[in-house]
Amino acid sequence: AAGDSRRQVHQTAYHAVYADYVCSHFAAFCRSYERSALSCGGYTAGRNLYLPRGTTTVGHRSQGRHGHLPLFHLLPDGVVSGDVVRSLHLSGGKPVSAESQPGAAVDNTSRNIKLTVAGLLLFIGIIVAGFVNKISQPRVMTDTELKINGAYMFELPRALPPFALTDHHGEVFDNARLQDKWTLVFFGFTHCPDICPTTMALLSQLTNKLEGLPEAEDTQVVMVTVDPARDKVEQLALYVPYFNPDFVGVTGEFMDIHRFATNLNTPFRKVPGQGEDYQIDHSANVVLINPRGDYHGFFKAPLDLAKLKVTYRSVRVVWDY
Repeated sequence: AAGDSRRQVHQTAYHAVYADYVCSHFAAFCRSYERSALSCGGYTAGRNLYLPRGTTTVGHRSQGRHGHLPLFHLLPDGVVSGDVVRSLHLSGGKPVSAESQPGAAVDNTSRNIKLTVAGLLLFIGIIVAGFVNKISQPRVMTDTELKINGAYMFELPRALPPFALTDHHGEVFDNARLQDKWTLVFFGFTHCPDICPTTMALLSQLTNKLEGLPEAEDTQVVMVTVDPARDKVEQLALYVPYFNPDFVGVTGEFMDIHRFATNLNTPFRKVPGQGEDYQIDHSANVVLINPRGDYHGFFKAPLDLAKLKVTYRSVRVVWDY
């Protein structure tokens, strides 16, 4: 620094330290060893002179009320090196702290703004995730609400007597096929002109609506024919997968089917007097069987997709499996 016996090591920095070091301008320095180096043309830099325009300042501020500050303190050893925005380092000594420059302040402000924005975005993300999770959860409905929306559930599910029927693959369909899953059972027949295809299509839409939800993993749909005379295995194999390849078609002996339907409170009867092109009157309700294989309740016709979905999910939530 100016006045230091080693000032020659700083000669290359004079243009950076003094705006016009040949004394076209004055500079104010607070230290005697700085003022002694700036005497020129009969003038001596005093405490009340201002820093020349464009001077880069480094170091600690003076306590003077005019804001005077020294460019450098007298260094004990070594040569000053390093970026003035950060700590200055001596070539062989300890770091010397430098006053923060405007660029550093801008960097700090920018960093603080980015951290604030990131925090706000994280907070908003948490709120949105919580909202999405909440609306994706099943709504728990009371018994009255369930009935208003067409779902009638028993306070105590009813155990089903043993039965043995045949699915559309020719395999046995019995009580064991109802274990560990929720089963929606519809009684219909392949020659049904309207109710059956409409209900099967709606059940297919329901399973599509459940995709991506936990309920989709253990829900099966079963159509049990009420016309076993015409609905053999081959006929069901053509009809049921048309609506959904995962659906199961069930047939069997007439009395076995009648007994099974009676246990599920689903009556049906053949309409007489129409020859071979006969129709069958049957319930359009959808029966619900729980994962224990018990008769849990039913969804009353006419069915509505939105109501069926919300009531079905609600029933599953409140049931203590």
